[in-house]
Amino acid sequence: MLKYDNVLYIIGNGFDLFHGLKSSYYDFRDYIKKTNWDLFQRLEVYHTDYLWNDFERKLGQFNSNLLFEASSIFLPDIKEDFEDLQMSQIYLAGDFAAGESYEMLSELKKSLKKWAETLCNTKVEALLGLDDYAHYLSFNYTNLLSKVYGIENERINQIHGRCMGYKDELIIGHSIDEDLSTNEHSRNRFHPKRKQRYNFEAVENLHEKIGEHFSDSSKKSSEIIRANSSYFQSLNDVEYIYILGHSISDVDACYYEKIIEVNNNRDKINWIIAFRKEEDKITLKDNIQNLGVSSNQVTFKFWEELRVRS
Repeated sequence: MLKYDNVLYIIGNGFDLFHGLKSSYYDFRDYIKKTNWDLFQRLEVYHTDYLWNDFERKLGQFNSNLLFEASSIFLPDIKEDFEDLQMSQIYLAGDFAAGESYEMLSELKKSLKKWAETLCNTKVEALLGLDDYAHYLSFNYTNLLSKVYGIENERINQIHGRCMGYKDELIIGHSIDEDLSTNEHSRNRFHPKRKQRYNFEAVENLHEKIGEHFSDSSKKSSEIIRANSSYFQSLNDVEYIYILGHSISDVDACYYEKIIEVNNNRDKINWIIAFRKEEDKITLKDNIQNLGVSSNQVTFKFWEELRVRS
């Protein structure tokens, strides 16, 4: 690999998996099942099937109808006189929904932090030849770059948080547009049966609280990019970008868009992308082209081609 300061490595979970860490979301599922059964049940109940094969995106496919039904036992009937209702009665269903959401998301982040710390304590060996003087943008929580490869922390931006020795809150979530007019929850908001049966103000409050869950469970990537604006600007002269283990999925596409936007010569960037299987290569090819990157700028390499031979 190259030995220049105009190199950027983008590190994803495939990097950790290549080094033998059990860092898939299926592994996270197994950890939660063992350590926090209540959280596991909440996640399984309130989300779509196959949650764990695309965990962050599926967090945005929250079953708002189910939470509405669970909360509706606290809704005052439309026949009750509004003037006779106390404010606590009007807000009770919404408070229940907010509590369910808060409990699930807070426990999720606590479990994520603890699980990531177990990964950081796993002993692995260096398998690649990485550039000490390059830039590193890591979407992982683990510390392999510094611990195993000796990369200086100043060169590593772990944009979603770090697992060991820091008080960072690890960032996890979907990237669905926070405009609730586009999601299933909002479409159900004006369901006529709900307004015929329950007190209007109470139903509105409950919908508002459920809607907040979609925002609270998102990454808020635009805010993260703004907070790291000087870092992204420092990548303006990057000529070589190695993508090691990141899927370039739409959940994180905005980070790539920013990297391309700030580059002084974006059409001349050389992209080198590691892949494990041919089907992975097809997906990666589609995702990188969706960013407007020309195919003649991209080179794909099997992980084993990048391995340092002893």
